[in-house]
Amino acid sequence: MSFGMPPKYQEEFPANDVTTEEFVAVVAEVANQLKWETSLINPQMAIMYSSSGGFTNNHEIRVTLDNTIATIKSISTGNEIFDLGRNKKKVQSFLAKYEEVKAASTKEQLSEKYESLLPEFADDETISILRSNTADGLLSIFKPRKGFVVTPGLLHINILVFILMAISGVGVFAPDGEGLLNWGANFKPYTLDGQWWRIITSCFVHIGILHLLMNMYALAYIGTLLEPVLGWKRYGIAYLLTAVVAGITSLYWHDITISAGASGAIFGLYGIFLALLTTNIIEKSARKSLMTSMLVFVGYNLLNGMKEGIDNAAHIGGLVSGIAIGYSFVPGLKKQESSLLNQGVLISLACVVAVLSVTAIKTMRNDVGIYQSAMTEFATIEEQALMVYNMPEGSTNERLLEAVEAGIPKWKECIGLLHQQDNLDIPDELVTRHGKLIEYCELRLKAFVYIDSALKNDTEVYQPMIEECNAKIEEILSELGAE
Repeated sequence: MSFGMPPKYQEEFPANDVTTEEFVAVVAEVANQLKWETSLINPQMAIMYSSSGGFTNNHEIRVTLDNTIATIKSISTGNEIFDLGRNKKKVQSFLAKYEEVKAASTKEQLSEKYESLLPEFADDETISILRSNTADGLLSIFKPRKGFVVTPGLLHINILVFILMAISGVGVFAPDGEGLLNWGANFKPYTLDGQWWRIITSCFVHIGILHLLMNMYALAYIGTLLEPVLGWKRYGIAYLLTAVVAGITSLYWHDITISAGASGAIFGLYGIFLALLTTNIIEKSARKSLMTSMLVFVGYNLLNGMKEGIDNAAHIGGLVSGIAIGYSFVPGLKKQESSLLNQGVLISLACVVAVLSVTAIKTMRNDVGIYQSAMTEFATIEEQALMVYNMPEGSTNERLLEAVEAGIPKWKECIGLLHQQDNLDIPDELVTRHGKLIEYCELRLKAFVYIDSALKNDTEVYQPMIEECNAKIEEILSELGAE
């Protein structure tokens, strides 16, 4: 199973040198000084939102306290598909400011701050942390033996990769998108930008320990049945070929899903076994019960794969390619002594999958990748255009006018950049955001023109128009934040 998710980052930090009341007061003051909007606060949790002036780099920051250990998590809520480390920077900014505020505040100040927060407290929320405890399975599935070599090897590789990911700091239960991408997850904007190897590496990257355990259980089950029938060579090549087809299918179907996991290849193995169950390769007495078991597994997981966030395209691609490969193996399995036939089938399958994969990658459009690159450029220009809002208090009208006049061409540049992307084939949710983004820039430009006239003429006559523009801007930002 493969999942999509918004970018996020989290860290734990000690809170054993302050009381719960002091901790809450410090967190509230940190949010105030960082100019983050506090949505919810109580002794168990604080939820805050940051904004960079537009909605391209907005984040939700959650701080929770469990005895003497606190956790801070930053989650992207804006227009970005991946955050390039911005969530980590938000967390680091909080932690630095937390130490600063804590050191500068007296117990009396923190007590007063806490008392002032009491009316704002939300009702207590129950925070449940689920931990998976797994018993040791049969050690035999991890031990290579005659007729059973590839499956233990795949189990070892997948588990080793997961351990290395965890050691490197990738979350064990809910890894963030950045960590998955760093370890080779499949992601259309990256894969189609020359990183084709992600189609293979993504098969060994898992999205949390539960994801890994489910896939390894399914792999061990089908492997013990299928590998002895196919032999290690056919089995290993089939695993890789169905993994490639599953990855290509996922790329074709999904524009902005980060896909990872062995399930595409595992579905491929189940597809091969289903094909063999319709022939006399499998003993007749075993076919009915095995067919029922296979169909229940495949049917259940395909239905479950219809849930949001699961990459069912990879499942279907792996299953269909597995069925086709399974039937192609039948002649060779019936004539085991014909090495020429068996080698020819394997080479032909590899060539067909290679040609189809290269053709698919070359012909697939990477419009989301193009759009994301444009959004990165847009964010830079937008930041420059909003410099007037970052000027120190007490700036002269001349300085403000200079900043406003510098911002006007920047907003025009933003609008032009956005219109250059109008004909891209991007998902509906991005099309909607794109339209609102253009409207946002046009309102910003209009407001800046009014501000420019107000400053030049030293008049308040434009104030109602400026306020109207700002109200519409806030409405758009609110809509996009809610999405």
